[in-house]
Amino acid sequence: MTLTCTSKEEVDDVLWTIDGVPIPGQKDKIIQYTKLDADFKATCSVRKNGFSRDSSEVDVNIADLPAKPSIVGQTEVRKWETLELVCDSDSAVPGMKYAWTRNGEAISKANKKYYIKEEAEKSNEGKYKCSTTYRNLAAQESDEFDVKISAGVAQAAASLLLILVAAVISRLDLV
Repeated sequence: MTLTCTSKEEVDDVLWTIDGVPIPGQKDKIIQYTKLDADFKATCSVRKNGFSRDSSEVDVNIADLPAKPSIVGQTEVRKWETLELVCDSDSAVPGMKYAWTRNGEAISKANKKYYIKEEAEKSNEGKYKCSTTYRNLAAQESDEFDVKISAGVAQAAASLLLILVAAVISRLDLV
């Protein structure tokens, strides 16, 4: 993490402290702080001619990485019905970002916790994954979730009609 101490005037010295403890050897206005395992309070004080001129303090809150999400939803949907999937995460917080993929390809405009596809088609079949990101921390990705699109009601009705027609024709041949 980069910490920057700003001052309107030229200074001789910068004193950095973390939780009130001076950081040895850190005299620059910009430092890299890598101990990011807990929240902390960073303070920078600038000095000119041995006198403290300005001091600023900031509380830094370290967010945990989002938990690995899982997908909840139907594994089989009839053609022309609605496919509904949920990217479920134990660490869901306001501001969490979501992304969805199908067969390894990003799904355009699928950036919410819920993925809803009305009137699903055979092309919506595949292996889905969702990922979560919070405050630009590393994304966590779900396991694959396999979705099948089966014959729709209209197709099933058409198939039944064909069977009926075949039965009637078969009956007529016997008479």
